[in-house]
Amino acid sequence: MSATIEDIRNLLTANKFQPDMCDKVAEGVLASTDGESIVYSFHSGWDIIKAHLCDRRWGAFNMELLSFVHENYKDDIERRTIIDGLQLEDHHWDWLKKSAVLKSDEYKWFFIFAEGLPQAACVIFHPKKSALEEGNIFYIEYVAVAPWNRPNPLKAPFLKGTGTKIIQHACDYAKENLGLRPGFCLHALPKATGFYEKIGMLAHPQLDKDRLPYYEMPMQAASNFLGQR
Repeated sequence: MSATIEDIRNLLTANKFQPDMCDKVAEGVLASTDGESIVYSFHSGWDIIKAHLCDRRWGAFNMELLSFVHENYKDDIERRTIIDGLQLEDHHWDWLKKSAVLKSDEYKWFFIFAEGLPQAACVIFHPKKSALEEGNIFYIEYVAVAPWNRPNPLKAPFLKGTGTKIIQHACDYAKENLGLRPGFCLHALPKATGFYEKIGMLAHPQLDKDRLPYYEMPMQAASNFLGQR
């Protein structure tokens, strides 16, 4: 009898497995919101332990955050306004389950770690034909930053720029290891469209899917994006 996802989840939780950090391919420094310089590591590779750690630690923070909101905002309208303003559109994503499905060679997994915790995660699919220009790029299946790195009423965000940084590293990896030209695309969560427009991505409504707008980074914008580091 084969193990289920829940069997694997329970096994990982019970044994408290720690992720193997030997798949580090880069490192750097990110600024914390209080001005400190925090060293981070960028990891490439499919890893169920890292995926499970995202579920466990990010989920625990989201539960703490929602409990804080319910305890401190008693007015129903005010509470709903606060919750609607939170960036929780991806709170239901199950990274462990995704790792059980998205594991063929067309998919590449990336993580950013700092101070022993996953600060961001990204899964890409390749190759993807560009909708705007010639050549192949990659498609971002999923990308998310730890909820403690997002604006929230519980505490000030920990790190700045983790979302930008993991995408930049993914671009480097795609160019150096996958033979893709600069550029990438995705279907954006509604509350993330402002971020993607800010970094230079263009909407292409003909390719919208399930009410999620399609965005693509043109080659020149991608080169500029990578040069911002």
